[in-house]
Amino acid sequence: LVLCQDMEQLFGYAEEADEARERVLEIRNAKQAAQIDEKISGVHRMLERGSWRKAELAATRLHRLYPDSPKLQELEQNIKIAMEDRKRMLHSHFVSSIASGDTERSMGILRELDRYLSPEEAEAIRASAQEVINGHRELLSNRFREAVSAHEWGEAIRAGEHIMMEYPMDTMAAEVGEMMDRLHERQQASESASE
Repeated sequence: LVLCQDMEQLFGYAEEADEARERVLEIRNAKQAAQIDEKISGVHRMLERGSWRKAELAATRLHRLYPDSPKLQELEQNIKIAMEDRKRMLHSHFVSSIASGDTERSMGILRELDRYLSPEEAEAIRASAQEVINGHRELLSNRFREAVSAHEWGEAIRAGEHIMMEYPMDTMAAEVGEMMDRLHERQQASESASE
């Protein structure tokens, strides 16, 4: 562009300078459009993977870099729509998993759904969420007790670790934690006896 300006001002080739300037801007805009398209595709891949926060940050960065690009006007809206669609789908699956009595599935869905809910939306499902959490805690507790009763030490250890990870502040986690050393000893003794 500087050369185009020099060609016009120093040598007086105004028409040629305008043609060259137009061509340079055309190439630059095409390259920029290709870069924007590539970055938008990257944001869409993030959305497909469920990386909402990364997609939002990438879209914000793109808006800063290319504030006048019309292609980016829709991107933010697409992110919001994708998040709302995901939230609705998760809520629907949550309700159906509760109805079917699948506590583990309900708990998994609840964990993911929690990332999308506003405080008001979370309050609306609080009672059913609490039932799922209580049911899940009871399920893990029963799994642990049954494994200990059946002398399945490896399974008891896995269930105990799961309890301590999922409910670290619960008294059940403290009680399980106190038993873990003995469970490991029994597992080692059991493995030694079977050799």
